[in-house]
Amino acid sequence: TVPDTVKEMEGNIFSYCPDLVSATWNYKTVTYRAFAGCGNLTKIVLGAKVSEINSDAFSGVGFKTYRIPETVTKVGSYAFSSCPNLEKLTISKNVKAVPSYIVSRCENIKKVVIEDGVKSIADYAFANSSITSISMPSSITKVGYAAFFHAEKLVYARISDSVKKIEDKTFANCYELSKLKIGKSVNQIGETAFIRCYKLDKVVIPGSVKKIGYRAFTESGVKSLYISDGVSEIDYWAFCKCPELTSVYIGKDVSKIRYSAFLQCDKLTKLVVSKENKVYASKDNVLYSANMTRLINCSVTKEGTFTIPATVSKIYGSSFSKCTKITNFAVEPGNKYFTTENGILYNTDKTVLVSCPSGKKGTIKVPSTVKEIADYAFHYSMASYVKLPNGLQKIGYCVFEYCDKLKQIVIPGTVKSIGCSAFWNCTALKEVEIMNGVTKLPDDVFAGCSRLEKITVPVSVNSISSTAFRNCNYSIVFYTKKSSYAMKYATKSYYRYKLI
Repeated sequence: TVPDTVKEMEGNIFSYCPDLVSATWNYKTVTYRAFAGCGNLTKIVLGAKVSEINSDAFSGVGFKTYRIPETVTKVGSYAFSSCPNLEKLTISKNVKAVPSYIVSRCENIKKVVIEDGVKSIADYAFANSSITSISMPSSITKVGYAAFFHAEKLVYARISDSVKKIEDKTFANCYELSKLKIGKSVNQIGETAFIRCYKLDKVVIPGSVKKIGYRAFTESGVKSLYISDGVSEIDYWAFCKCPELTSVYIGKDVSKIRYSAFLQCDKLTKLVVSKENKVYASKDNVLYSANMTRLINCSVTKEGTFTIPATVSKIYGSSFSKCTKITNFAVEPGNKYFTTENGILYNTDKTVLVSCPSGKKGTIKVPSTVKEIADYAFHYSMASYVKLPNGLQKIGYCVFEYCDKLKQIVIPGTVKSIGCSAFWNCTALKEVEIMNGVTKLPDDVFAGCSRLEKITVPVSVNSISSTAFRNCNYSIVFYTKKSSYAMKYATKSYYRYKLI
């Protein structure tokens, strides 16, 4: 028993007392790590003058349930962490904020009750915890960054009607989260807020939300998505790589959809835009601008020949990403902006290769008229060989990304620009020849090319990014001239080289 006559208490004062089973504490503050590691301590009584529980004060303590007394107004981070038997924690109404990592590493914690009166939940408050459900009272106005990050057993979450923003990473990696209710005052869903929430099923975005952030639901398990009237912006990759997403409804007020918002959703067969929407439209489950001049996103479930409408004048780079069942492109009569040859899509004068159908196999010879290969043009292509023409000047961003059948490539010396990640994850690529004239190998240009064995680099190359060969084998051999930039790069980066 610590009496209320005590004037000063140090931290760690009773930590790791293995036989301590009960304690009565009357000093104003439960000090730092005061009872840390007291595994048999199951009864703690805090006096009427105790207003603060410091960081790690009860970490590793042995109780099963605990209610923070109403006299307490402040609780430090990790205050109840690593408690092996703790199953339920009640945070009383006078605690101003739920602190960071409050029940971190409590393997048996299932329920945390936050009483009405608590104002906020701090950054990482329940990160890496084992809680299974959370219901926020109306008094909660702020939920911090990554508050439930990697709470992998969390099944149910109800966000208070007083919360205005779901912060970045709030529920990221909550693998079991299947039931979600978003409060009616939430106006923004932050970046990666629900990324990799694999069990999410039906998601309704209320009209109070104005913006759905970057990668907010990427790789989540959402099957049915309803974006209510009132929502105005869907950011890059917001619902990218959602493997179970089959149905999307977009409300009338959405005025900004970043082009990759629904990229690579393997089962998306129904995409409908409200007929009252003045900015966007859908036709045959393909997303267009309202006037049908911009093609934004094509469902990866499309098969065979895809026909470009006569009205379309612009196609976004990733529009056909991972559309591996499309084998040919065609263009409606009257289209002044695009043409095709052998099922490959070009601009009208064939100076830009816009898109090669991912399902087209074998050898592809790019016409001599082509000066530019547009971003993502061969994304996920099943081609085994692509012959690039002399005179080609630009290879865009992510052009050959995930071309897992491509084994060899020769880059002409006329190429003045190669986009970042141009050959990202070409896992079958073994040999690259870069002709004299090329000057720069940018970020991640051959990253993930795990089977790359030989690359010929001319003396004209005077810049190679430190990430150009990220996640490649160190068995790569650089073929280059003596004292060239490539020879120095290979030496510095621990690659072998041979002089030519």
